This record gives sequence, C-alpha cells and structure tokens, in this order.
Amino acid sequence: MVQKEMEQEMGNLFTEESVSPARNRLYALVAAKKGEKVLARLLGAIANAEEVHANRALIYLRGNVSSLDTYRAEAATRKKRVSKETYAEMRRLADEAGDGTAEEIFDRVGRVARNHRQLLEKADADNPDIRFYVCQICGFIATNDIPDSCPVCNAVPKKFKER
Repeated sequence: MVQKEMEQEMGNLFTEESVSPARNRLYALVAAKKGEKVLARLLGAIANAEEVHANRALIYLRGNVSSLDTYRAEAATRKKRVSKETYAEMRRLADEAGDGTAEEIFDRVGRVARNHRQLLEKADADNPDIRFYVCQICGFIATNDIPDSCPVCNAVPKKFKER
C-alpha cells in the first residue's frame, strides 16, 4: 500500500512540475515586457529547474508502469470522462460568464479529447503503416491522410504535422 501511495505522490509531483514551468515562462514574458529583467530571468531559471524535477519524477515512474493494454484502457476512460464531464462543465461555466474565448477553448479541447479516446479505443497494432497527423492549432489527430481542413478548428492542411 505504501508503494502505491508513493507512486501516486510521484505522479502528483510529475504533474505539478510539468505544468508549473509553462506558468513560470508565461510570467517571465510578462516580467520581461514590463522591463523587470531580473524577475524574468529568475522565473525562466525556476521553469528550467522544475523541468529537471519533472524529468526525475518521470524516470521514477517509468520503472512503475502498468501494461500497455491497461494503460490504453485507462487513458481512453480518462479521455471519455474529461470530454463528457470536465470540459463540458468548463464550457458551461465559460458560457455563463459570457467568456466566448474560454468557451471555444473548452469546446475544442473536449472535442479533441473525444478524438483521442476514439483513437485509443481502436488502436490497431496490426496496422503498422498507419500514419498520424496532429493539428498544430487544436491537437486533433487525423489518421493516414491530412484532411482538407481540421474538423475541430478548420485549420488548413499545412498546420498538420506527421507524428
């Protein structure tokens, strides 16, 4: 039981130390724009240090991973939950607040989460030639062919990157 708790805490550390650098880089840009060069450099340095922490936690977690089939099923379940509940609720709140930009973001992220869930559920190991194209605007993943426009954000084909 203690080992499971340790894995959970390491996962929490990884999550926090993966998100925090982006936040610090954002505020480093704000600080630089306001001429606060020392604060901008400090926030950038903290972001780098947090990335080191996230990488160390990831190394630990790699040694404690479940089977791929278990992970795929869990990931699909998470994507289903966030697309049907989490992002739908966030979209509703943004609508109530009259924040059209946030509403659009939550709508797109929810639609992309559904796309990812569908791909996870039907991942075909028997088709090694399948190609994936990721929309660099919204994160939608197309298979085998780049669409004429992204079905989520209407991005043009050149915005898709093969993975």
